[in-house]
Amino acid sequence: MKGIIYTLLMGLVLTSCATYRPIGGIHELHDPEEDKEIEHSFYLVGNTALSKNDKNNNIVPKMVNVLRDAPPKSTLLFLGNSVPDPKFGPGVLKDEKRVLEGYNGTTIFIPGEQEWRENIDDLRKIEKNIDDLLGKNSFLPERGCPIEEVGISDRIVLIIIDSQWYLSPWNNYPKINDNCSIKDRESFYLEIEVILIGFKKDR
Repeated sequence: MKGIIYTLLMGLVLTSCATYRPIGGIHELHDPEEDKEIEHSFYLVGNTALSKNDKNNNIVPKMVNVLRDAPPKSTLLFLGNSVPDPKFGPGVLKDEKRVLEGYNGTTIFIPGEQEWRENIDDLRKIEKNIDDLLGKNSFLPERGCPIEEVGISDRIVLIIIDSQWYLSPWNNYPKINDNCSIKDRESFYLEIEVILIGFKKDR
């Protein structure tokens, strides 16, 4: 996904002081106050459906090891380009399923350019298939809509934005907003403002 998702994740979710430490292509987040209990952990991975290479193949087993030790209070975010085939045949999510083996946290897939490349109906089929595989709300935002607010805890709110909704040429997707309350980009910005204001008030 694009920078806007990273910005909101950093600004709203990862609000405590923290540092990133890359390990073999995996960037881990660590709280420098080690005596302070971590309220929730987030793991971000993307582009798993793109062309395979030695670097990608090496990351998969490392992700498996990292997630096997992940706490139950954690969320794994697939940041788009995770499903190579909208028809979702057998073995399509082979690497993703391997990554999820032994992981006890929550998994959320966010659509990217790869998932949007066909049409809005295929995008919704991908959503249905992933929800059938992993449980409801495993593919967000729903119905090809642009934004979803997910309550993680009393103090943490995850705002998921499908930047591909914003970037896509809407003329290519005539039914893009049929099932969404947000029908245009101006309303999208207003919705973000409402969520941010509500988040600040709750804090």
